[in-house]
Amino acid sequence: MTWIEIAISIFGLLAILLAFSGTTIGDSDLAFGGDRWTDSSAPLYRRITARGWASLLCLSVAIGFAASRESIGQNALQKATNTITGLEEDAGRLHTQVAKYVKDIVKLQEEVKTAHTDLSGMSDKIKTHQLLSIEAAFKLSTQSSQESDEAVVHLDGRARIPIPSRHLAQMRLLGGDRFYMATFVQNLSSRDLQSIQLKIGEKTFSLFKGDEKGFSEKTLRLPGNPFNPIPAVILNPLLLNKLTLKIIIHPKELSQEEDAFKNLINTSPFSEPAKEIYKVTTADMLNVRFEATSTSQLVARLRRGSYVRVLQKKEDWVEVRVPKGNQGWVIHKFLTEIK
Repeated sequence: MTWIEIAISIFGLLAILLAFSGTTIGDSDLAFGGDRWTDSSAPLYRRITARGWASLLCLSVAIGFAASRESIGQNALQKATNTITGLEEDAGRLHTQVAKYVKDIVKLQEEVKTAHTDLSGMSDKIKTHQLLSIEAAFKLSTQSSQESDEAVVHLDGRARIPIPSRHLAQMRLLGGDRFYMATFVQNLSSRDLQSIQLKIGEKTFSLFKGDEKGFSEKTLRLPGNPFNPIPAVILNPLLLNKLTLKIIIHPKELSQEEDAFKNLINTSPFSEPAKEIYKVTTADMLNVRFEATSTSQLVARLRRGSYVRVLQKKEDWVEVRVPKGNQGWVIHKFLTEIK
């Protein structure tokens, strides 16, 4: 209940009490001017007692409060109506804006989808381009201004046997070159094997430990000046004549090209897929065969640290291609990830 309703109740109650309490109208002598109510010739206002005037005043106040209450109610109702109308208009505008935002969101989603598709296509193109660049670097990883060299040396009873060359009469080596020797040991004692040495300038290097039997190989990184070629000689002090050595020389510059390829693999943004495609050999000398069998024809031989491109896998064998283009099968366990 509001204060207006309380005021109406109070003044209405007072009006009733004043009207029905005290002496009757006929016995009252409180009329204005001293006239009695029975005096019908007196004016009306003089026939109303003071209590009656008070009752009328309270009733008027109550009626005034009731009118004020109704007016205030009407104003509040009008204000509420205006507020509701404004809210409905705002709701209409908001509904229109929400509908527009929904359309914009749908449009943005379509644009994002299109951009994602374009980005995926661009990513595939970048990946393809990067892998093509890596493939080009792979093909160049064994190219060098200084070519590799190889020779076959027969121990024919001479104490000093110059190593022949494909390019010159005698093989000349530089500091940093990788020297690889392979042979098949048969009917030779430890003393015989330990006597065989490689001599480059004034330095000598042992080629056998002395306990080798069957296939044997040796890899050396030669020290010395990389710009001063020195003749290479096999020393045979016991004058042996029952052994043949296969010798392969890989220039230092070749290894530098391989390091550049390794760095490209490790720094490429597509390093992970590249490392699945390209591998490095771990055997001192790895046989590449025509078919995936240990008795198949030999296609090539790869030294330790050579890079290959994996083509397919078959049980314990992997088909690979070497930078020069040769293709064949190698045993899977002799390949590892490029690091």
